[in-house]
Amino acid sequence: MLIRGLLISTQGFLFILLPAYVIALFLRRWREADRSLFWLGALSLLVALLPINLLLSLSRHLLPRGEAFWLPFMPILIGSLLSGFFEEASKWGVLRLKRVRGEDLLAGGMAVGLGAGFIAKIFLGIAFIGVGMRLTFGDVSTATLREMAAMPLAALGLKALASLADRLALLTLNACLGFLVAQSILRGSKALFLCAVLIHASFELIYGLIGLGLEQRVLLSNGLSLLFESAVAILAFQWLMRGLPVAETASQGKRGRK
Repeated sequence: MLIRGLLISTQGFLFILLPAYVIALFLRRWREADRSLFWLGALSLLVALLPINLLLSLSRHLLPRGEAFWLPFMPILIGSLLSGFFEEASKWGVLRLKRVRGEDLLAGGMAVGLGAGFIAKIFLGIAFIGVGMRLTFGDVSTATLREMAAMPLAALGLKALASLADRLALLTLNACLGFLVAQSILRGSKALFLCAVLIHASFELIYGLIGLGLEQRVLLSNGLSLLFESAVAILAFQWLMRGLPVAETASQGKRGRK
C-alpha cells in the first residue's frame, strides 16, 4: 500500500511539474514570445470548456437510445469535434484580440498553445497527489482508492507512464497547434485553421477510442495509450523545434533592422 501511494503521489507531482521544463525550453529558445500570452492561452482553454461541456451535455440528451454498437462512440466523436473547434478558435481569438502581428505572431501562437496545454488536465495531477497520500496512510474508503489498492504494481506503473505521456503530448501538441493557428492568421489561410481543428479533433478521438474500445483490458489500453501519446509528444516536439530557429533568425533580423 505504501509503495502504491508513493508511486501515485510521485505521478501527481510529475504530472504538474514536468511540463515546466518543456515550457522553459521553448520560451528560452524563442525569447520574442510575449509571456502574457501564455496565461491568456491558459484562460482561453477554461473559457472554451464552457461551450464544449454545454453542447456535449446537450448532445447526450439528443442522441437516440438503443443497443446499436455505434452509440457509445458518438459522445467521443462529438466531444472531439467540439474540442477541436472551440479550443483552436479560442487560440485564434486571443491572438486577434491582442493584435499580435508580423514575426511576433508565430512566437505568440506557440505561447498561447503552451498556456492551453499547461492548464489542460492540471487538476488531475492534484487529484493524483490526493489519492496517493490517502493510500500511503492506508485509506481505502472509496471505490477509487480500493481499485488503486487492488491494481497490480506493474499495471499501476504503466498507467502512470501513460498519464505522463498524455500530459506531455497535450502540451507539445497544443504548442504546435498554436503555431499553426498563428500561421493561418499570418497567411490569411482558413485551410490552415481547419487543419489545426482536425488535428486536434483526431488526437482527442483516437485517445478516446483507445480508452473506450479497451475499457476491460487495462494493460493493453494503457500500453497503447503510452505508445500513441509518446509518438505524438515526440513528433510534435521535433516539428516545433525545427520551426524555432527559423522564427528566431527572423526575429534577430527584425531587431537588427531597428
